[in-house]
Amino acid sequence: MKRLLLPALMGLLATPALAAVTQVNEAGDFDAQVIQPSQQGYVLAAFMAPSCKPCEAEAEVLDKVAAERKDVTVVNVDALSLIAQTEQYKVNAMPTFVLFHGGKPGLRTAGYMDQKAFDAWLDQSLPK
Repeated sequence: MKRLLLPALMGLLATPALAAVTQVNEAGDFDAQVIQPSQQGYVLAAFMAPSCKPCEAEAEVLDKVAAERKDVTVVNVDALSLIAQTEQYKVNAMPTFVLFHGGKPGLRTAGYMDQKAFDAWLDQSLPK
């Protein structure tokens, strides 16, 4: 067993770190992690809920998007904890994705997307 475990652990250590998806669970963090950074670039706010099965599947896609794309910052917003923001940005389905820029919400979409569809949507939504 030790022989199998050690190579597996070494493989994990050799894997490059993925860019993290920032988690936002408190109202003050929303401004600091979404609104303020969107003044300098694009922030994708993913409104999701812990009990949402499509959201769980989307989390894996968002991890890859955050790791591979340098043109957008990905933030996972806990829609159940941030009800005021969920209502303010008219989130009626989960997952819902809102692209922020200049401190304001812009394009949005809702529902599960695989990585290819997600990248295509971002390519269409972001300036070249």
